[in-house]
Amino acid sequence: MNSSLIFGIFISLVFHSLLVIDLSIKSEAEVTMKMSSSKSSFKVNLNKEKKSPERKGIGQNKKVSNEVKTDESNLAKTSVHVANQFKPQYPYRSRLFSEEGVVFVNVKIDKSAKVIDASIAKSSGFERLDNAALEAARKSFFTVTQKGRESVVEYVLEFNFKLNEGE
Repeated sequence: MNSSLIFGIFISLVFHSLLVIDLSIKSEAEVTMKMSSSKSSFKVNLNKEKKSPERKGIGQNKKVSNEVKTDESNLAKTSVHVANQFKPQYPYRSRLFSEEGVVFVNVKIDKSAKVIDASIAKSSGFERLDNAALEAARKSFFTVTQKGRESVVEYVLEFNFKLNEGE
């Protein structure tokens, strides 16, 4: 009986040490944010640890369009600039499980150019990525110029979470 207990502990320790060794593989994580009503965007390159995927999923080689359609009449009247570009964190578990995707976030901006609400317009399919995009959108600051603007303005932010192998 003692030998089976010792064997179980040994197997557990071996498994956990292999998991830790597996996580030490480096990769580059890239997060891109775009605003639908302006041309400002940024990329974040994070050198983070990630478990290397052993299998390819269906559609991983497909390119995702970064285009967002906007109302042209609204663009002529309103100019939005990101005053503080909050860099979203690529969630650790999303990197661990090779989760990638694009998240569209609706942002409501009040008269004083502060974010008063943020909600998911289109999900990435991964809750962790969606939550990271929401957090980044809520922490961002904007400057909005619009003649006679006295109400809340809504915009769509795009967050692109992508893992790059071996760089």
